[in-house]
Amino acid sequence: MIDVQPWLDDGQQAMSAVFAHALPPLLRTATLQPAGRRPLPGRQAPIPPLLRASITETRRHGRRLAAFAAALGRHINLSPADLGVLRVGSLLHDIGKNSLPPQVLFKRGRLSAEEFAAVKYHPIIGDLLCARVPALQSVRPIVRHHHERLDGTGYPDGLRGDRIPLLAQIVGVVDLYDALVCTRPYKPAYDSAHAFELLRREVELGWRRADLVAALIDVVESGEAGWLLVATAI
Repeated sequence: MIDVQPWLDDGQQAMSAVFAHALPPLLRTATLQPAGRRPLPGRQAPIPPLLRASITETRRHGRRLAAFAAALGRHINLSPADLGVLRVGSLLHDIGKNSLPPQVLFKRGRLSAEEFAAVKYHPIIGDLLCARVPALQSVRPIVRHHHERLDGTGYPDGLRGDRIPLLAQIVGVVDLYDALVCTRPYKPAYDSAHAFELLRREVELGWRRADLVAALIDVVESGEAGWLLVATAI
């Protein structure tokens, strides 16, 4: 069992930095101060370069997902309340990754079994970080469950089928598409056609909902999310 407490302590600084730049001003005011903790001082300790790079990528990735997930949510007629939760949950879904060892986050090539085991803790860390903030309780299911799969082979809790919250499933599908079409340390960027093939394959494997994948493809092909603009400008 991995001790996540040091990661939680380190992650608080990253969480505050993401909040300061990514969240709407009113929500930012409500969430910057974790419950039961002393006010954040006026000057924070310098952020190490690797952590700063991780925070920057988390912010960019979260903004892309927020725009795209909201477009997908509108496409399937989610309520305004659910769209609001979806946007904030998309912004923060990977907040737990900022607490992981930088040699894991920035590794080029395949992760070892031990390294991947550490990565699989990031939804738990993100959930625990959000649990400290009263205004973020509604986004915790997204943060914790966006890597679950319908057949129960996902993580961290191995949820199956409809036990996986819908908003988490939406973020999971959009997150996968973003990973496929963007360059990552371990892979080049794929074009949309290839990404669609891989998404449909995950439906065939029983990992994703067919209707959500079909809706995402509709959103991309129609340009509803302004994907190219978002991906290149943020």
